[in-house]
Amino acid sequence: MVAKRLVLVVVMAMVLGSALAFTAYTMYYTEYAVIYDMNITVGDHVGFDVDNETLAFGMVMPESTSSTRFILLGNDMDYPLRVEFKASGEFADWIDINNEQTILEAHETRKVPVSATAPSDAELGDYRGKMRIIFKKV
Repeated sequence: MVAKRLVLVVVMAMVLGSALAFTAYTMYYTEYAVIYDMNITVGDHVGFDVDNETLAFGMVMPESTSSTRFILLGNDMDYPLRVEFKASGEFADWIDINNEQTILEAHETRKVPVSATAPSDAELGDYRGKMRIIFKKV
């Protein structure tokens, strides 16, 4: 009975230690993150949205048109950063980024295209989402 308790305590200590190490590593590893609101309208014609505060894809028709916006990435650090893109929300599956991960060299600036295409079975209406851009140390 004592041996079982000792094993249980050791296992729990290992799990807790691993969780703490992972959390500390993740906090050090992630430099910062930026979150953009996204929106798109599926309609019976094409329209534009010039809002620069969000990733506004305007109006697209199901499967026949897509909309592309550009995100300007900048790295002011003296070391490279890995950039990861994570879309979420009502139309996250419609988002296309050439590389969902890229390396941004020290002091580099780059425009990254982000496209949205509504599938053929998309219902007409407005859709919302978020784009999280995570900058991590390489």
